[in-house]
Amino acid sequence: MNNLKKFEYWKEITKGFYVYATDSTSIKYEILVMYQEKGTDILDAEASLYCTSTWVKGLPDDFLEHYMLGPFESSDQEKKVPDKKIFFEREFIFKGKFSECMAEAVNDFWVEKLGMGKGEDW
Repeated sequence: MNNLKKFEYWKEITKGFYVYATDSTSIKYEILVMYQEKGTDILDAEASLYCTSTWVKGLPDDFLEHYMLGPFESSDQEKKVPDKKIFFEREFIFKGKFSECMAEAVNDFWVEKLGMGKGEDW
């Protein structure tokens, strides 16, 4: 996941909208450039970081409140989680420089999504 900190691994979808799809989960990180002066480094641009995924809410108490599922390709996948609420969510994570957003994405993935300690340790 250290590639989250490397600009070349972020794909520009449209002007100022960058996406990084994680390898091991359905989680995608998005960075939206809010302001960049012409001729300045993209890494210094003002930006916002978001995390998106498909989730299930309402699992038993001994599971996490939100459980990553990934995008559904067929109704068979939905049948694996009957009587549960399946939803898409875009979560705001951080606002700062583009480079800071990339670093925060690493920490969010390791600490919040996987519960494994600070991303900078990886």
